[in-house]
Amino acid sequence: MEQNQEKLTDEAIAKMVQRGERETFGWLLERYEEKMKRYARRFLSSKEDISDITQEVFIKVYKNIQQFNPARPFKPWPFNT
Repeated sequence: MEQNQEKLTDEAIAKMVQRGERETFGWLLERYEEKMKRYARRFLSSKEDISDITQEVFIKVYKNIQQFNPARPFKPWPFNT
């Protein structure tokens, strides 16, 4: 069953990932990649370093997604993981 990702909250998508719907993690990546890069630009100047750290953060988020509590807001979680 195809879901309209724009209508889903970040928390609902995270819950889908937790249930094993791994492909939906890409939806979170799409929503947060540019935000994460903008945040990284505050501390790093190299585009390569910014891309590397962004990738590392999302790998960590994916590995730790089971610790996310869907009853809480997702938005700050990747920045604190």
